Order: sequence, then C-alpha cells, then structure tokens
Amino acid sequence: MKKLQKRLIIILSAVILCAIIVIAGVKYIPVRKLLHISAPPEKDFVNLKQNSNEAPDALFFDMEIDPTKSQSNKFYKGIAHSGQYSAKAFGKNTYSFSVERKVSDICKGKKLDAVSMSTWVYSFPGKNEPWGAFVFAVNNSMGVNICWKGIQVSGKQVPRGKWFKISGMFDLSDIKIDPSCTIQIYFWNNSNTDFLVDDYYIVFGKQQERKGDTTITDMTRDPVFHSKFNTPPYPVFYFEKQESGNENAALVSNQILQGHFISSQGGREDIFLGGGNSPARLLSYCSGEFTEVKLNIPAEISSCLRSGNAITGCFQNSGNSMILFSGDKGSFLAGFEKSGNPCSGKEATMKIVWRSAGKDPFGKGKIVACDIDNNRITEILSIANDGSWKIFRYSGGQNGNWKVISSSQIVDFWNNKDQLSVISGRFLQKYSYDVLLTIFKDKGSRVYQYSLLRFDAASGRFLPCFAEKRKGFGRTVGIDTLKPGDIFFTGIFDKSGTPKVLRYNRDWRYDLKEIRFNDTTFQVISNIDFKGYDRDHNPKYYESLRILSGQFLEPGINTLFLVAKNKKTVTYLPDAAGTYSWRKEK
Repeated sequence: MKKLQKRLIIILSAVILCAIIVIAGVKYIPVRKLLHISAPPEKDFVNLKQNSNEAPDALFFDMEIDPTKSQSNKFYKGIAHSGQYSAKAFGKNTYSFSVERKVSDICKGKKLDAVSMSTWVYSFPGKNEPWGAFVFAVNNSMGVNICWKGIQVSGKQVPRGKWFKISGMFDLSDIKIDPSCTIQIYFWNNSNTDFLVDDYYIVFGKQQERKGDTTITDMTRDPVFHSKFNTPPYPVFYFEKQESGNENAALVSNQILQGHFISSQGGREDIFLGGGNSPARLLSYCSGEFTEVKLNIPAEISSCLRSGNAITGCFQNSGNSMILFSGDKGSFLAGFEKSGNPCSGKEATMKIVWRSAGKDPFGKGKIVACDIDNNRITEILSIANDGSWKIFRYSGGQNGNWKVISSSQIVDFWNNKDQLSVISGRFLQKYSYDVLLTIFKDKGSRVYQYSLLRFDAASGRFLPCFAEKRKGFGRTVGIDTLKPGDIFFTGIFDKSGTPKVLRYNRDWRYDLKEIRFNDTTFQVISNIDFKGYDRDHNPKYYESLRILSGQFLEPGINTLFLVAKNKKTVTYLPDAAGTYSWRKEK
C-alpha cells in the first residue's frame, strides 16, 4: 500500500511539475520567436499585378485578392485602408497573412543589414486592451529562428475603429544572415481584440551613402534631428541675378553710394561711384539697364572724392539725397541739381551746399546718419571718444548750417567700450523711425555685446529697446555672434512688404544671413546664397565682396548691388559686379 501511495505521489508531483513548466513556458518562453509560421504562397490568392516590387529590394502588398483564384480565410472584405480587402488577425495568439521570402531572392548579392517596414492597422472597438506586433523574423536553413523584431501596438492609447500607420527600422548588421535563410513578415495578435492590417511596405538594406558634399545632418537616422533655436542647419534663400548692364563701372571705384540723388524720393535710387583714378559716375536704371548720367563736377569736389569718408542722407526736406564728405581738409555737404527724369539724358551738376569753416563741427569721433524722429530728414549723431554725444540737423537751405538739437554729457553707455560700432536702421518693426544698433566689447573682455537704442525726444536721451532686467543688452543665443565689423541692410526685399534685416560678416569667410530682432535677442532666419551668376562665379567665393542695398530696379523694393573682386587677378574667377533681387518662390 505504501508503494502505491509513493507512486501516486510521484505521478501527481510529476503532473504538477509539468503543468508548472507548461504554464511558465507559455508565459515566459518566446515560443512565437521560435516557430515558423505557415504561409501559403501569396500567388495562390493575391493579385500579383497589385503586389510587385516597388523599388530595388522593396516589397508592397495591398492585400487585394484575385477573384479568379481560391479565397482565403486570412482576408476580410469591406474594411480596408486601400481597395476592398485587408488581412485578419482575429483572436488571441493569431497571425495575419505572412510574407515569406528567401534572403537570396530579396537581396541579390547584397548583405541583409537592415529592414524598414510599415503597415496600416485597424483595431476593432471593444473593452479588451489591444496588444499586437508587426513582426520581422528570420529562420535559418534548418528552420531555427535566428532573428525576431517587432513593432508593438498596445495600450489604452491605441486608436479604435479607424486606420493608423505604424513603421520602424531595424539594424541587422550584428546578425549573421546567410542567403539561404528565410524571412517572414506578419502581424501577430496576442490579445482578445481583433485587428485588421493592410498595405505592407518593406524595404531591405541600409540607405546608400550620398556622394558629394559632406552630409551635415540626416533627418532619417537616429538620433532623430530636432531643430533648435539659432542652431544650424538653417534654411537657404537666394538672391537671383538680374541682367541690368553697366555694373562693371563700379570695379574701379572706391566709394559706392546709393540714394535719390536726381530721382524723386518715390522712384528708384541712383548709384554714385566716386574715388579711384577714374572720374566719378552716376548710374540710374532706365529701360532695363543701368544708364550712366552725364555729370558736371566742379574741380574742388573732384579733388576731395579720392580721399575722405562719405555718408548719404536726406539732410533737407526736399526729399533728395545728399553726400556729406569728411576728411583732412574739413567737411562739406554736396548735392545734385535736379534734372527731372533721370532717364531724360540731361546733365546733372554736383554742387557744394555747405562747407565747414575751419574746425569740423562733428568732431573726430563716430558719425552716424539716422532719422531719429520719422520726419524724413536725416540727422547726424556725433559720438565723442569720451562717450558724450550731439545730434545735428541741417537747417537754412543752401548756405545753411548744422544746428545741435540734442546733446548729452552722460558717458556711462558709450564710454569705456572697445571696438564700438553704431549702426542706424529700422531694426524693429514696432518703431517707424531709425533705432541704433550698438555692438562692442567692454575693455578687458572677450565677449561681444549688443544693444538697441531709440531716441526719446521728451527726455532727450537714448533709451534701451530691450527689457530692463537685461540692463538694456540683447541676449546671444547660439553660435552666431554679432561683431563690430558686421554690415547690416534693412528694407523691403519682396512683394510681401515685410521688412527684412540682413547681416553680413566677413571675419574669415562669406557669411550673409537674414536675422530678426525681438524683445530679448535676435533670431537667425536663413542663410543667403546667390543664383543666376555666370558659370561658377558665385559672388560669395571672392576674396572681397562689397554689398550695397537699395531700390535700384523697382521703387519700394530693395535689391543688392554686388562688387566682387580678388586681391590678384585670376582668369578663372574674374572681377565682376551685378545686381541681385530676392528670388520669388515658385
């Protein structure tokens, strides 16, 4: 009796142990990864015209059944992402229609080192939480599974009652996959929720390396690219060359100035070319090209054009631009007698309107032309070396004088600044007049700072445009830093009417960008490049590129007048000048 009891205990223990092993195996052993899912050839029931190779090493299946062939219970009619049919995966631990291929058939002579795949999934509504996976499996020639990858679909966030797409890419370079191996792709349902799948798309192999320039970023690879504020790569916008003729006259000129010298303020701007060994010239755009206007220049002006600095502005209320020359022999203000239509062919006479008598009234500091109060008259801001400043306005018409309209001996802002530059322009759209952009370093510091200042007529002071908590200074975010040697262009460059700010830096190479100032910092909008130039003569490749911005071709629209030169003459990149306008988006 005791022997019988022992046998019963042993048998019962063995049964219990086997049950535990079976339960644990079902729960913890990935049986699905070890099994070869039976898959009848799709040619037995699928319309091959709809399911062929879309590209080299790529497969596409839209689950449409050929009505002339036997029907399969693996497919469902009436709910499909495309066409009429989709593949079923109904019930727990069920499998959809499976794609099966020999590796030698899909990667002919190539290594299977990656696979990318996608499908559309439909989860039926219900109380059960869905759990499924879009599976890629590889079995060797003995039928043993050597690779199992899955794109999981699970959780309460899975859409119900509508189609949604899942996709993924798997790196297989660490798995030895022989040409004799077999791959399978199917959808596995391991829940009590019913699934439909449609439109398998599978691409085998890694993306080929691109030839040409070094790739800066690849948005299709891990880690996924996310754009960051003021961090490259930036979008690229283009200025396109316009055929306008006669620009090469600027190649021999030291001074290139723009303004409404003989044209009306509402018309196109003219270009004044002075300095150098050639006579001064005046160009105006007429009948599709720049036309040289006949000039009569007194000898006393000609002798001063070859040396000294020049700035332009509408210093009188006539609306015409004038040129303020300053040099060792003093300063003088010159203008042009009106000749009516600049395209009339009439001669234009340049004359001296004002000349300094002895000591220059502006001093020896920085001189900036700006319209500080939107009265369309250009004032002169003179900043002394100690930081004190004065604002001059010309009055009295011909033979008038410069009157100080505001001044300050407060030296806390501009004083003790190293490499200080002051530029005027419409840098902020909320102000209809010029504001001052100052860029500098504090002495002993290596960090460049900048600020935007506006003139407050009530207090007679320049006030910061930036918030007080920043002490009036702008933040620098990213790798682009404003430098004192930067050149800025403001204006409307296209039909949108939106003002733009361009910043040109040439510390070590060409760098032209569109930027935008806000209440705390500036944002880099895009890089600026060129199109339409002769052969490969892109202006940005020259050692010296001078840029002038003005309304040369069309009233109200700014274009760029470029003078591109090299230190030494080279036949493969000859010196050239040209006019470029903002390229229209097509």
